[in-house]
Amino acid sequence: GYDFYQLEQTATEKMKYIYRGSGGTHEVFGGLSANVLEFTKHRLGVGINFGYVFGSNVNERISYIDKAYNATDAIPGGVENTGYRLKALNYKLGVNYQWNLDKFKTLTVAGIFSPQQQLNAFQNSFLAYSTDVNNSNKFVYQDTISEVSGTITMPSSWGVGFSYTMRPKSTENRTKIYQLMVTGEVQMTDWSSYRTEFNGAAVNGNYGNTMRVSVGAQY
Repeated sequence: GYDFYQLEQTATEKMKYIYRGSGGTHEVFGGLSANVLEFTKHRLGVGINFGYVFGSNVNERISYIDKAYNATDAIPGGVENTGYRLKALNYKLGVNYQWNLDKFKTLTVAGIFSPQQQLNAFQNSFLAYSTDVNNSNKFVYQDTISEVSGTITMPSSWGVGFSYTMRPKSTENRTKIYQLMVTGEVQMTDWSSYRTEFNGAAVNGNYGNTMRVSVGAQY
């Protein structure tokens, strides 16, 4: 869900472009993991998640001459609407290494990787002008595409993280034993490879890459 606008000055007037999005995607997944190496102080595990992605979303752009309209005024302008419906399988890979430094300290390092994947999708869109862009009953449709099948190329992503756990060496005369854990994580997604392809026409998203850094502590 998003809703924002942009103003653009032309030679004679100011145009307003409103961008709106709604909907969402969901994933049902199952995972399988196993320790491939296991010793007294060291443990190495690998895993894989298989998921089914589904859902729909709508992206809309409205454009009109920017004037002092009242809230109840009919606003003439244009509307561009594109919707997607997803149905696809995907997977993610993971690795986990745990090192028991001693009886009281444990270090865990983990990584995940999701390769670039093509998701099956369906697209519908229309382009219209109207005497009131807020009233769909007054739309005059210029270009309408009913649901067509295609693909959405989702970018690859990866993440690495760690956790460090500490417990007290002496537990005598303690009714409760505390434990302190600190964590950190970095995740990156290569959005430059995102693209859609419908009716033989491929469109790149022209998005920037994203990075997320997380830190935490638990006592």
